[in-house]
Amino acid sequence: MASSQINELFATAFEFAQRMLSEHQEFHPFGVSMGMDGNVAMVAGYAGDDFPPAQDVIDLLQSNFIDQAKDRTVLAAEFALMCAWFLPAHFQRPTPSAYGWQALVARL
Repeated sequence: MASSQINELFATAFEFAQRMLSEHQEFHPFGVSMGMDGNVAMVAGYAGDDFPPAQDVIDLLQSNFIDQAKDRTVLAAEFALMCAWFLPAHFQRPTPSAYGWQALVARL
């Protein structure tokens, strides 16, 4: 797998996360995968509820990506999650754009 393919996965996740933060000031965990043909796909983790705990979605995405890797149906997969942090009281209160997100990239 070429680093350009990993970069494409990361860019796809990053652009979507930025858009969600800009439009909604938050996002639920989501995934991005690259099939054996090189096509990139966004992946939602539906855990049977419209508003499941984020950890349930992360667990579902991770489990599905592991299964796909074992079946050799994906070249790579990653999931993104929102991590919020707050500065101490003597600092200016963060704006929605000051919230962070982190993508965990698993090379499969």
